[in-house]
Amino acid sequence: MRFKNNLYQQLNESAAGSATTRLQEGLHCVLFGAKQKRSKLDISIFDDPDLLESAYNTYCSVDAPFGELYAFGQKETSWAESILKATDALFASGWLKGKYTFHRGDAYMNSIYEQFNVLKKKDDIKIANDKWNPGDVWASKGVAIPAFDNLASYNAWIGEMLHSGKLIGISLKKVAKSGSAKVVLEGEPSVKIKKIKFTGVKKPKEIYPTGIVLLTDGDYGINFRSFRISKQADITGEILVLKGGGARHGKVPSSSLKEMIKKYNIPQMQKSAISKMSDKDLYNIVLELWANTGNVFPKNEIDKSIEKRKGKIQDRVGYWQSIIHALEIASFMSSNTSVSNEIMNTWFQGAKSVGGSSSQFIKVY
Repeated sequence: MRFKNNLYQQLNESAAGSATTRLQEGLHCVLFGAKQKRSKLDISIFDDPDLLESAYNTYCSVDAPFGELYAFGQKETSWAESILKATDALFASGWLKGKYTFHRGDAYMNSIYEQFNVLKKKDDIKIANDKWNPGDVWASKGVAIPAFDNLASYNAWIGEMLHSGKLIGISLKKVAKSGSAKVVLEGEPSVKIKKIKFTGVKKPKEIYPTGIVLLTDGDYGINFRSFRISKQADITGEILVLKGGGARHGKVPSSSLKEMIKKYNIPQMQKSAISKMSDKDLYNIVLELWANTGNVFPKNEIDKSIEKRKGKIQDRVGYWQSIIHALEIASFMSSNTSVSNEIMNTWFQGAKSVGGSSSQFIKVY
């Protein structure tokens, strides 16, 4: 009996596809290296295995032996011709500056993605390696991969290295037989974020909201609140563009939020304490915290707000945790202006979509 979707067959086809990709990308590295030895290349280069092997030994660090790559190039002439076009286009593009080692599947290339995976976990970002940077091969001048505190900083560094010609991720696609290869810069640009200043807390439309907004001297603010009150999830920070409708512009990494809370001992009332307190006491705590930010309300407005909020509480502990933790941050920032700018810049610069979740690379196709 034959099955169209036989799992064993699918696994074998997947393994075969991965093996072929390894050879395709490895051969790109070999011909890129050969281009650094001989300025003009054509299909006759495969008549000179000594030159290709010398290029492999001198300029390549890949996860396939030379013999397999050379045999693949001789057998798969359409791929050999495509890679030759890609090689000429890449070296004519101006992105490469001098001579490089070309990496594919080796420890150095793996270290680039290992750093990314450490930071995406730290910043609580869900994105696959090839969505962050789909570089199939990397051209390097031997630059070491430093450690970073957040993904935005790492992405900015990747962009700087690319534009300086020190480290370049290269995404590869097969070039059409009748066409010529193109080289384009892709990925989110490196963002140099302007320093900002904390200027206060936005006056609330309601006395008992779910969160607060910290203001800056620019167009941005940071909204702190729980986005899952019914699950009693703690607060997170989200960058808002305050002009033009208050568009969201990325989340503050939980690591950055926790780092500043710990560094400056910013109070955050324990959930167990909140659960034991009466609503009356909790309403009063919110008023005290608002007063610390410079916001004081008349009694009739307070009474109206209490009645309005009573019918909107999804989860008692979850709601009070959200507004109290957010206001404790606002209160601390308002009372500690000597460190408030540092705290705001740490949170703002760590915001994942301000700096971008993906990094820049060169696409050759």
